[in-house]
Amino acid sequence: MTTIHSTISNDVFPTELTDPNKIVTEYQSYTLIPRLGPLSYAYIKKAARRRLWYMNRTLVLLNMVATYKATWKVKPDLQSLALGAMVTTGHTAPGVNTDPAIVRRVPTSDERRMIGPRVLMNNVRRLPDRPTAAPAGGVVAASPMADLRIGLQSESDRDILGIFRESNPVIDRLVATGRLLDDKGDINDELVDMDPMGRLSAIIEAAPAPESEASAFISSVSKSVTVDALAHDRSLSPVAKVAKANSALQDRVAASVADSVAQLDMLMGVATYDDAPIVDSREWAFLRRERVEILLSPPKFRGPLSVNSVAPNSELTLTDSQSTTSQTFDISASQSARTSGQNMLISNQIREKLGTLHDFGSNLGQTMSEQGYEKDNSKGEKRTIIEQTLSEISETNAATTISSSTVGASSVREYKTRGNDTNFATTEVSFEVFSSVQVTHFLDGIGAVWCPRIKNPYGMLRQTINDYEAQVRSDYVVENHVTDPAEPLPTYEGFAPVPGDAKKISGDDIEDDTEFTYLVTIALRDQDKAQGYFLDDNVTYELIQESEWDENELDADQYDILPPVVKEYVPNSHITIETTLKVHEEPWGWNPSWVWVRVTVNKFKYTASYLQQLEDYMNTVGQLNPARRSAVEAQAKRYARLKKEELIRRYADNPAELREYTFIALMRQMFGNGKNWSYYHGIIKTCINWDRAQIQPEPAKPEHLAADGLSPFHFLNVVAVRFFLPIHEGSEDAFFEAVSNTLDTNWKQLFAKVKTYVDLQRDKVDTMTERMNEADIQELTLDAYDSELVLGRHLEAVLSKTTFLES
Repeated sequence: MTTIHSTISNDVFPTELTDPNKIVTEYQSYTLIPRLGPLSYAYIKKAARRRLWYMNRTLVLLNMVATYKATWKVKPDLQSLALGAMVTTGHTAPGVNTDPAIVRRVPTSDERRMIGPRVLMNNVRRLPDRPTAAPAGGVVAASPMADLRIGLQSESDRDILGIFRESNPVIDRLVATGRLLDDKGDINDELVDMDPMGRLSAIIEAAPAPESEASAFISSVSKSVTVDALAHDRSLSPVAKVAKANSALQDRVAASVADSVAQLDMLMGVATYDDAPIVDSREWAFLRRERVEILLSPPKFRGPLSVNSVAPNSELTLTDSQSTTSQTFDISASQSARTSGQNMLISNQIREKLGTLHDFGSNLGQTMSEQGYEKDNSKGEKRTIIEQTLSEISETNAATTISSSTVGASSVREYKTRGNDTNFATTEVSFEVFSSVQVTHFLDGIGAVWCPRIKNPYGMLRQTINDYEAQVRSDYVVENHVTDPAEPLPTYEGFAPVPGDAKKISGDDIEDDTEFTYLVTIALRDQDKAQGYFLDDNVTYELIQESEWDENELDADQYDILPPVVKEYVPNSHITIETTLKVHEEPWGWNPSWVWVRVTVNKFKYTASYLQQLEDYMNTVGQLNPARRSAVEAQAKRYARLKKEELIRRYADNPAELREYTFIALMRQMFGNGKNWSYYHGIIKTCINWDRAQIQPEPAKPEHLAADGLSPFHFLNVVAVRFFLPIHEGSEDAFFEAVSNTLDTNWKQLFAKVKTYVDLQRDKVDTMTERMNEADIQELTLDAYDSELVLGRHLEAVLSKTTFLES
């Protein structure tokens, strides 16, 4: 055998091949630019405004107390306000008289020391939103003017108490240091009697102390934000009015704000607006539009990989179990269609695997001097993806036979190779068909991407889902409420009076204006107890007199029996009654020999039918219904959990809705929860290329999952997301103008510098793309390397040229 017919003739190719014969796939990559962005500014502004708000509310409180003192000639009694509010709202503090008729009372000195300032503040903050309090000293209105005075003073009380109830670390520190409240919880005069500048100075000193001194850059940013807030935020007008009157005091306010900003850890190590090497500041990115070209060379054979020989006029049959299959050498129409569509398959697989690449670690743009389009830290990743894709396709092709058809279901599989020549043997030779490829990555264009890192974007959604679960559970319990039956009305039998006599009083002891008090105990007999008798506490009484024929009895107007007082009452045992007899005047003549008070109660027992009804009632109320309620609670819990999981899936299965929610959360964090955020939302939303927008989650630690049972990457468990928002090239001016409208001058310049840098890089790339000389092609080529693609197998039947010898 000197020749193997293994060359691939041009006759097997289509009549015309594309020139160049290549597969082209477009993709994009994002390269983050370490620059501060609008969300970073929003976080800083929010931290600054929070500190200013605390200081402002504290100053308002001190001003209100000073006005109160000047108007009513007394200071607000915080102890009385808090205790009175607790009484009228159902809250109880130690030593508080809870008589509902008492609206407010002045606590004793011992009570003040027992409660103390810190306990007092805790009690105050547990009060309802609008506690009711009466004016100091329990003033009683005596005229319309007095009514007006009481109303005005009560309103001032409520306003002052309301500020004390707010969570405010500045007020807490003033209380903790004893400057605002003394050891009895009374408001100190020192702060109240200061002028407004003195009060603000004390407030600045009371602000939470920083762990370390703020950097010069943080101080500069904080001062800029502070000046802007005091100038434009009318809710801060009290502190703004005082600070603007004294530049040194305003600088101290800004320094306090700088301490708050430094605690964010967002600007640590940053020396200038252009120096921001931290993850939170990487809020901008280049969008690099790239393409990969795979140039296919003419197919080649590799092998032979396997050889089978068949003698003349014979068959080689291989059998196996399972099913009967006949191998043919004809290429079917369906297989031809699959082969011709292979290019599209490869392109789709490459596009799917490349998708969008992200370069988080590059310092691109750090000095605004590098050529951004030259930076490509993802070169190795892209090469690996291409090689992996070609390898997977090659493995699939190499394992695919030319064609096969199932003859019928059977337990035997046959593969036959026939030697049809009568003199010469036939050899079946198998080859692997492959094509050498040249892979080249090109840069086609540059765009701008806003990629803020949003902290806890789904916190409110998580709370909404939890509230929904609680509401569903509550509604289920209400709808399936287990109602207790009405308690049966008692019925009685065996009523009989049981008398009891007080101690007898001798007539010799009776004098004018004498009083006799004795205890009487009436007890059930053992046999009465055994029969189920009870004593009631409805006591009747009478005076018993014992006299001889010559003795006179007390008339009704000569004595009184005070209403008996039950001292001890055990229904199924005994009752002890206190009796009192008052003698106003002795009778004329001889006194009676003996007098005493007789009291009478009834004994009774419940009917058998009532006792049976009561037993059934107690069994239902005490055992059956609690078990039913527990079952309803368990069912409600399971039902609410299923509805919660259904709601979670509804969000998770709708990426577009979840993406919109994330964008709204971003707008709210940037522009607040007022009415302005929707305006900016509408403008910025139109500037984004939503087809290419992406969310990359930052998972929570497995031990700190907010939603147990879900992946750390699930939206309910992520601690932050990086939101990649490509900006339409024609909308970049509108976008930067919208976000810059909320910033101060320094920040506007920073954003303008970012936009200018992106435009410069884009213009250079566009110029080279249009010109495309040899130097431009080399400049825009990101990577180039050789590889190969296995196309499948080839079988060749070779006829021997030597006569087959038979023995």
